[in-house]
Amino acid sequence: MTKETKLLKNTAIIGIGNICTKCISFFMLPLYTSILTTVQYGTVDLIATYSSLLMIILTLQFEQGVFRYLVEFREDETKQKEYISVAILTVIIITIVFSIIGSVILSVVGYKYTIFFIGTSSIGAINAVFLQIPRGLGNNAVYAFGSLLSGSTNVLLNVLFVAILHYGVNGVLIASLLSLCICLIYVCIRLKLWQWVKRSIFSMECLKKLLRYSLPLVPYTLCWWIISASDRMLISRFLGTSFNGIYAAAYKFPSLFSMVTNIFQLSWTESASENINDDNRDEFYNNVFNKTIRFYSSANMGIICLMPFLFNFLIGDAFKDTYYYIPILLCAALFHSIAALYGSLYFAFKETKKISTTTMLAAAINFIVNFALIQFVGLYAAAGSSLIAYFIITIIRHYDIQSMVKIIISRKYIIIECFMYLIVLFSYYLMNWVIEIVVLAIIIPYCCIQNKDFFSSIFKMSQKVFMRKN
Repeated sequence: MTKETKLLKNTAIIGIGNICTKCISFFMLPLYTSILTTVQYGTVDLIATYSSLLMIILTLQFEQGVFRYLVEFREDETKQKEYISVAILTVIIITIVFSIIGSVILSVVGYKYTIFFIGTSSIGAINAVFLQIPRGLGNNAVYAFGSLLSGSTNVLLNVLFVAILHYGVNGVLIASLLSLCICLIYVCIRLKLWQWVKRSIFSMECLKKLLRYSLPLVPYTLCWWIISASDRMLISRFLGTSFNGIYAAAYKFPSLFSMVTNIFQLSWTESASENINDDNRDEFYNNVFNKTIRFYSSANMGIICLMPFLFNFLIGDAFKDTYYYIPILLCAALFHSIAALYGSLYFAFKETKKISTTTMLAAAINFIVNFALIQFVGLYAAAGSSLIAYFIITIIRHYDIQSMVKIIISRKYIIIECFMYLIVLFSYYLMNWVIEIVVLAIIIPYCCIQNKDFFSSIFKMSQKVFMRKN
């Protein structure tokens, strides 16, 4: 099996679980926007945002560390057990301490979502570590099904608690917590993790290695959180929770794009780490980079073109203003995904300090631009600051990574792509159906031509799979 074929195979396996779940979840947006008020939706989004922040701290990013070292020691079961034991036991102890202290503090201040907030943060942290273990062991099927189980359960429970029982915010939070628990139990039983975790083999050497690799990723991940979450905090502070609900609804569309790219990102990180010492490493990396960037850009452009035709079917009347922010956020998501491609190379080279440094700069730029402009241009400041931050980090990483591996992207392609984006954005904001249809008719063949090599690789892989079955 070639490197590219293996990369595509892993992407397909992971994608089955993630795409099905995320697409179902995405199409729940009409349910949320028709039943929940903008304030309720904004509240749910803020709780999810702060829970994701706590999970970064609670895990110490051990999920990234345990994955990287399990990939390195796939032939050494003793080492695997040591790293799994250290990661799981450490995170469980941290979450227990946090749950006790956090519950007391939030109860004293009278926070009404204490149980859900503490529960989601703690179970989510443990679940994050559990899900990376099958990936590190090369068992992507367990990871994919666990993700599918969690997402589909979340959707079904949301229908029950929000649409049928009308529990509102509580219904969304209950569904989220229960789906995390179900996923955690599945992975634990499927991998028989109790056989892998032994207190007697808790290794201080492994703990130190995990800390050296993972701790620099805490500020790195926090910075990504700041880039994403500072928008919500500043919107709530200066514009109100209702505007945060509108922004959260607009963010669902770039989230759909990011969902697809994140699936590939998981496989790419694994492949980049596995092939780090190969003789033709640079050729492989460049081939993957160029095909992937073309596909990302085409998919992003396609979503923007289709948005005018789908918008009214997906968004409730109270959220109509989201239309104007979607293209900006989609472009931001594109640069975020490209920056993440470079980020995988930092992971492969174990340069976790460098990845943190570049991300901190982007986080600072995002916050400063947003803070300076939000009172003057409203939600455009939040969307625009994300775009600027992700663009800058992409440029910085491209030039910084050259000292480790030469990544070459055609300037001619970049110029043509920018021109096509200008046409797409012009037609989007003009809001003329005739022009939008004409532009869509131009973009579809253009994107197909740009991705002919990518589609050829997919076709060849499908042929091989079909021939094996016959």
